[in-house]
Amino acid sequence: MPDNAVSPDGPLLADLHAGILTLTLNRPERKNAITPEMWARLRDRLLDATVDNGVRAVVLTGAGATFCSGADIADTAGMDEFPDPSDLISTINDTIRLLQELPVPTVAKVSGVAAGAGWNLALACDLVVAASDARFCQIFARRALSLDTGGSWLLPRLSGCSKPSGWRCWPT
Repeated sequence: MPDNAVSPDGPLLADLHAGILTLTLNRPERKNAITPEMWARLRDRLLDATVDNGVRAVVLTGAGATFCSGADIADTAGMDEFPDPSDLISTINDTIRLLQELPVPTVAKVSGVAAGAGWNLALACDLVVAASDARFCQIFARRALSLDTGGSWLLPRLSGCSKPSGWRCWPT
């Protein structure tokens, strides 16, 4: 992607300017909840960044007032790309791993909510820059689920094992 290039990828926008690739989750009407299609596009953009010498840093952000409200389990856009559910799981894992292993710095620019998979996307980045209105929540317990998208591995390693046990994300 040449410098100053903007890619209007619908639910994922990509903008390369002065060596900084800004990837914007672009579904503000759904609080930037991630669909299967978005996971695939995000993975592909990160793969491109691994070989593009013009990319010196990656910033991940959300359009509107929310970073990412997690996976959109109601919208199946892009599921036809994943006839086998394990293919989608592999794509999500690849995306999180790419964020962690990218040879350039990755920054999560968080405003509003970063919940579930959204928080885990931020955790996978090298740096999280949170606005004063940023809120973080692992909502999986509310849905009787275990942490996914790398959260069960990332959270205790980044904060220490005793910290997360003291955090509570119970419904109020």
